[in-house]
Amino acid sequence: MQHIDQSPLPSKQKMGRNANFIFIFFFILCIAPQKIQCKVHDAKEHPPHSGNFAIPGKGPHPLLSFGENILPEGKVGSAVFADTRQAQSANVTEILPVVACGLRKDVSVLVAASTVLDSPLGVGVTDIVIQFEHALYAKKTSTFTEQATIVVNAGLPINGAAAPQRLYISTSGFFMGATYNRTYTDWVFFTSYGGSLSTTKDEIKFGNAFLYQAGIGRNILGIRDEYLLTGLVELTGTYKGQTLIANIVYPNSGGNTVFVTPSLIFATKRATFHVGMGFPVQQNLLGEQSRRQYILAGAISWAYDQ
Repeated sequence: MQHIDQSPLPSKQKMGRNANFIFIFFFILCIAPQKIQCKVHDAKEHPPHSGNFAIPGKGPHPLLSFGENILPEGKVGSAVFADTRQAQSANVTEILPVVACGLRKDVSVLVAASTVLDSPLGVGVTDIVIQFEHALYAKKTSTFTEQATIVVNAGLPINGAAAPQRLYISTSGFFMGATYNRTYTDWVFFTSYGGSLSTTKDEIKFGNAFLYQAGIGRNILGIRDEYLLTGLVELTGTYKGQTLIANIVYPNSGGNTVFVTPSLIFATKRATFHVGMGFPVQQNLLGEQSRRQYILAGAISWAYDQ
């Protein structure tokens, strides 16, 4: 879809509805975690410091799937995520600097700024995303840990025309989802489900999306307080509705895609490195759309001592 340079501005009525929606959204984000406490089942024994638990607080986590970013209270971390998506007629390269902070032992906030480096629709900062994640349930035993969280985020569009419609949120939209993770010394299993609700900007409304994701990982090497190396395989599916332009359905939009992405994660006490390459296993696209051939993604993250 090409950018419409002379689209009329949204009416004041539409802008007012969006502003009210944003206010209610962030009110819920601020109030809900205060009313809902994490249910913790903490055994006296903990998993041994080996395998996936070799580095305390740095177990394996997904590369492309959303969530699982709960940090200890007062802990600050940062990361840089980058990906390149190759399609039949275009290439999109995006970089995503991220800063996260643990507000409480069960609540974290994350702020990210999406910047497109190479795209046929334009380059530059496309939007700012703020995300809250709340752990509803957590458990530790002598053999495994598990956690269930809810994730909510919102995007503030800066240059929506250049936005590449990433996997987890649409430009100028709101997202809510849930995650589950169970980690053993040798194995890790995770799954997540969520949906995004897009808003109208310049009479363009991207289709709402539903995400369904799952993955499995196997520890390769782990030395206590030194490093860990784990291999993961993620299955990420996205069902996306069709785009509306001036309330008219754009026929070459929407559909369902499923990617499988093997990756490697290497972590030390200070930093974590994660890289993977995904390939489509299903692309049921409506109308005439360029099919993706692969996605190459990587992330570097580090934590600061408080």
